[in-house]
Amino acid sequence: AQVSMNLLDHTTTSLATVWHEVEARANAAGVTVLRGELIGLVPLDAALQVTASALKLDGFRRDRVIESHFLE
Repeated sequence: AQVSMNLLDHTTTSLATVWHEVEARANAAGVTVLRGELIGLVPLDAALQVTASALKLDGFRRDRVIESHFLE
C-alpha cells in the first residue's frame, strides 16, 4: 500500500504530525510502515522542525544550524 499527499503548509501541520498520523492509522489496520519518501523540495524550516521533533529537542532553533547563517 502507498500513501500519497501534498502538504501545503508545514506550519499548520508538521511533517512529523503527518508521519505519526499515517503510521497510527496503518498500525490500526494491521499494517507496518516500512519507509517514507519525500519528492520535490522541502522548506528548510520543515526539515528542521521534523528533526527537532524526531530527536525530542527542547527549544531547538533554526539559528543553531550552521548552514542557516549562510542563507541570511
